[in-house]
Amino acid sequence: MNRYPNWVNWLTLIIVVAGFIIALPNVYGDDPAIYIARDDGNPVAEGLLPEVRAGLNNAGIQYSSLEIDGPAAIVRFSDINEQLRANELLANAFEGHSLALTLAPRIPPWLAWTGLKPMSLGLDLRGGVHFVFQVEFDEAMQQLLANYQDTLETDFREAGIRTAITTDGKALTVTIIDGDPDATEEIIDDLEPATALSTTPRLIVQRVDSGGRVAFRVEPSEVLVRERQDFAIDQNTLTLRNRVNELGVAEPVVQRQGLNQILVELPGVQDPRRAKEILGATATLEYRAVDTENDASEAERTKREPFCCELYHDENGLPILLQRRPIVTGENVIDATTGTDRYNPPAREVVWELVDPEVHSEVL
Repeated sequence: MNRYPNWVNWLTLIIVVAGFIIALPNVYGDDPAIYIARDDGNPVAEGLLPEVRAGLNNAGIQYSSLEIDGPAAIVRFSDINEQLRANELLANAFEGHSLALTLAPRIPPWLAWTGLKPMSLGLDLRGGVHFVFQVEFDEAMQQLLANYQDTLETDFREAGIRTAITTDGKALTVTIIDGDPDATEEIIDDLEPATALSTTPRLIVQRVDSGGRVAFRVEPSEVLVRERQDFAIDQNTLTLRNRVNELGVAEPVVQRQGLNQILVELPGVQDPRRAKEILGATATLEYRAVDTENDASEAERTKREPFCCELYHDENGLPILLQRRPIVTGENVIDATTGTDRYNPPAREVVWELVDPEVHSEVL
């Protein structure tokens, strides 16, 4: 005999039914799928679907469905073998796109309309890939010293001071050949000027002797090294998070581990090689001014670059001279957006920060 009030019975029934409905998406399981995303992070075009459909049909590959899922396209299969065949076919067919093998929830449309999703399972229950990336701080510090060297060489040349600058990977040695030591030291101090927020020196500048000449040893302080380490970790973590989005992984883990490592866990990803290619790709962003005073064709013919420039080739294969000293690097970029309007072609607006708190932007 039921001894509880009716409202308790009804409440229990409602909770049981609600729990069953919420857990229902987990019953349908997953489909082998291929996730197709653009390398630049923009949504894929609707015109991609007919091309994918035609390629799969011509190859006789059976697939369950093909649709746009958020910013990417997703192809579902009923068989893993068909998924692998399709991956081989589509891997190099679409330039500017990335493909990832994954598992897509098999939820009927009426249930997907409610917004319910299956429980996200971790590596222990669903499988996937596990990466640990190590950030090379030595390379970051060498790049910092190289930037300092380029800046000093330009500033000394403008000030009429002749110097010889060498580096051992940890510090710069500035040897004065002809010039005022005090003026030289003042230019070096301007590399990392003190701020109102911190009185701790960011560069350790010591006057030393180098073969009978006055020289300065310029070494980043512990504060600056720590800042560079934290910045490198944060920047690489953000980059990895953006690249994980290309893989269409639900509930990924991207977090710092220890002093110089980043942990990445991708549940459900079935292609570790492709995931490693996407996540492990490296890139360096630099904006450099085009040199208009020297002849790029002559530099290519003689194989001799002007002191202030480096020889490159544009997209048409034509030689071009760029200033060695970057105007802006990826470290300075705060934000970048793309857009267009009715009258102008597509443009990219890049916002960067050169000297705190001064912020600049330019439409490219």
